[in-house]
Parts: sequence; structure tokens; C-alpha cells
Amino acid sequence: MRCAFRPGDLPVRQIHSGWYSDKYFLRSLEVLKREGRHPHVVMQIFCKKSALLCGIKEAVTCLKAGSHPSGRVKIYALRDGNSIKPWETVMHVAGDYTAFAHLETVYLGILARRTSVASAVRAAVKASAKSRARCKSRMAIRGVPRARLASSSAPSASKGKCSFSAARHTIS
Repeated sequence: MRCAFRPGDLPVRQIHSGWYSDKYFLRSLEVLKREGRHPHVVMQIFCKKSALLCGIKEAVTCLKAGSHPSGRVKIYALRDGNSIKPWETVMHVAGDYTAFAHLETVYLGILARRTSVASAVRAAVKASAKSRARCKSRMAIRGVPRARLASSSAPSASKGKCSFSAARHTIS
């Protein structure tokens, strides 16, 4: 599967400046830099409910392109298309927190949106298959011609949005 965007497509200058970041991440970064601190952290990224994981490649691309070159960042992640359970860690990001603190809003947003869409599509396909199977069995009993079965509509299968969170563990 191809990544939806390349590093050259990202507005790296705006990402580095914090244009897309929540203010509290920027304030944390400002305090750390002012005090000359560069804590090494491990971030655990997780979803709060069962879902079909999607957007990992884009999130990793964002982290690689948007992190400051001064700090090395290591990323370990599951693959797009994996089914995940609530609170299951889908990605670890390790390194100097000042190198990637400003990216948290961006990569969590990518994961949340892509995973929500993929999970909703999977739920709709499952609901459609069940609905068609029930419809076919009922119609077969009543003697309805097969041509009418193909146009039956499936109920809405949206199960809400997926939200991702990050837990930070300071190592040094």
C-alpha cells in the first residue's frame, strides 16, 4: 500500500513552527528549551476502543519529516490494516522530547481520522453483508425475484470516532 503523501508534500515549515500544534505542547517545548532540558522519553500511542488501524505510514512520515534534526527519534509501530483492541499500543516513539513534542497533535490527528474512516467502512461492509444475507433468506421464503434483492439497502453502521492518546514515560 502506498503512503497517501510524501515528505515533500508536507508543510514542514509550518509544522516546525507549531502552526498545527496545540498550544500546551508548544508551551511545554518552550519551557524545556528555556531550562536547557532535553528529556529522553518513550511515547506509547494507543486507541481507546477496538478499531481497524490506518494512517501509520502517514504518521511515521510526519514524524520523520517534522522532527527536528538535532534529536534522533526511533519509531516502532504496528502495520496499517491491523485490528486493534482498546488501549493496545499501536506505536512507540522514543527520543529527545524536544525534537518531536510539537508533532503530537498532527500525528494523533492523522491516526484518528484514518482509523475512524477505515473502521466505519469495515463496519458498513459487515452490516451490509449481514443485511443482505437476512434479506435474501426472507425474500426467498416469500418468493421475491432475485433482481429486487440486489437493490436492498444496508443500515448505517457508523460506530463513532476513534480517538488516540499518548502516554509519556521520561527515561532521563
